[in-house]
Amino acid sequence: MKILKINVQRMPKLISHRGLTSQQNTVRAARLVCNPPYNASSVELDVRYNSKNKLVLCHDANKKDSLSNDTFADLCSSPEPLSVVLDMKACGINEGYAMAHDVIQQLKGTHHTWQLCSFNEYCVKRLLELGTHWPVGVITSGIPINLFNHLKIDFVSTDFNMLSEDLVQYFHNKGILVYVWALGVGDALPFVVDGVILDYNQLQ
Repeated sequence: MKILKINVQRMPKLISHRGLTSQQNTVRAARLVCNPPYNASSVELDVRYNSKNKLVLCHDANKKDSLSNDTFADLCSSPEPLSVVLDMKACGINEGYAMAHDVIQQLKGTHHTWQLCSFNEYCVKRLLELGTHWPVGVITSGIPINLFNHLKIDFVSTDFNMLSEDLVQYFHNKGILVYVWALGVGDALPFVVDGVILDYNQLQ
């Protein structure tokens, strides 16, 4: 059994990256991974528009029209309450604004707990303008510090290799939670973070 070494003062939330490796970005995988034997605290899922402008669960743009994709509506209507970190794959300004609006409209009245985030600054900005009560975050593979001075976000999801203890402290001082990804099996996490996004084989 492979074990991830997390050397922190308190155990962070374990967030499953796209559900199960063999069933990525599916409602079924989301249900499975949030229950025994995996027991992830949350599941991170990707959403994007397909060519018919419907929101589907999909990471890769070249697979957005696959008939096997579950829709975002499928996820929203799933009866079992789930804790979802939603990675919103919006391209450009207009799509960023549109996706923020459409996601907020569809998740109203669902049984799930949501955390909404995107690489797209315009999508994040619009989420904040719409005043959703769900936490909103930025995904980044770098640390553009100035970005966090005008976006009043709740969390940042970032590449583990870009972080340092002083940056984590910087975010925590601003009341921003820190989630990390891109950890390898056997990597040690030497500072306190709030969540770790892991692939399925790291949850076994």
